[in-house]
Amino acid sequence: MEGIEFDCFIVRRILKFTLNGLSLPTTSTIRDLGVYFSQDLTFSRHIEITIRKCHMRINILFRILTHSSFEVILKCFLIYVRPIIEYGTVVFSPITKVMIRKLESLQKSFLHRCYKKFNMSYISYFDCLDTWKLESLEYRRLINDLLCIHKSLKSKEMCSYDNLRTYYPDVANYEKNKKVVGKFKDELNGLIMEKLVALKPKQYGYKIAQETRENFIEYYNRKHQEEMRNPKLPRTQKPGDESKKSKGIKKNVVKNELTVDDFKSCLFGKTIVRKMQYCIRSVKHQIFTQCQNKVVLNNESGDHKRYILKDSHSTMAFGNCHIKSGVLSFLES
Repeated sequence: MEGIEFDCFIVRRILKFTLNGLSLPTTSTIRDLGVYFSQDLTFSRHIEITIRKCHMRINILFRILTHSSFEVILKCFLIYVRPIIEYGTVVFSPITKVMIRKLESLQKSFLHRCYKKFNMSYISYFDCLDTWKLESLEYRRLINDLLCIHKSLKSKEMCSYDNLRTYYPDVANYEKNKKVVGKFKDELNGLIMEKLVALKPKQYGYKIAQETRENFIEYYNRKHQEEMRNPKLPRTQKPGDESKKSKGIKKNVVKNELTVDDFKSCLFGKTIVRKMQYCIRSVKHQIFTQCQNKVVLNNESGDHKRYILKDSHSTMAFGNCHIKSGVLSFLES
């Protein structure tokens, strides 16, 4: 862990970063979410690293697609290279001509290389863009900046601040991706998860926090009234609800007899939770009802995908060198 000081003061100040009484080393460049920040906030190092990474990927494309057509190589460039250039452009979008030309030269050199490979007459960069119906990288960055401003102020899909007031996204925006293939879905539909306890794969429980946003309260009150009028409608999760999952257990037992606190006590108290459930069985074509006193929650069973330490929630990968050595007992203590 390192600290960075940005040169935003007229008089140079020496700052020391500490964490739990330990001093942190300072650095001139730091990486956060894939973007390299420097002290002068010019993002020159980030642009250089991005260009070098894209050139390596372009060389790989030309080495692999030796017998492919121009259209295939261009499509691969748009899919595998251009997203790397445009990642985080809202943050580091350059303003100097030198940096703008550096980024633009990446696409320009790629097109020139393609024209040379297929023995085509190369007139100018902008003629190539018109021929293949492409946009310059500078123009695409401008469009991304305008879209970010529109989402922040107009459609309110992103959080923005105006006079210390936060605008939250509208509830309807969370349902746009519902039942749409290839898009991320919000399982809670914009609600906030207050508590989550996960014991093992397909065995977890979470609680939804009470809602204070007016538009969300009105939306879920309207949903509740619709469900009361028409009981056949699928029930939607509402503020304050709990959702529990436990594979192999009857749904009515999980819904009516389990709580999130049961998951929590099983995790930290290492208790075994048993519940009664009734099932219909068939043996030699004889149907009968069976009552089971089944183990519903058990954190001590060995069907975990990772090695669990003594604190019941910290984990290590199986095969870790610290598990078999004496280092593990030191870490757990």
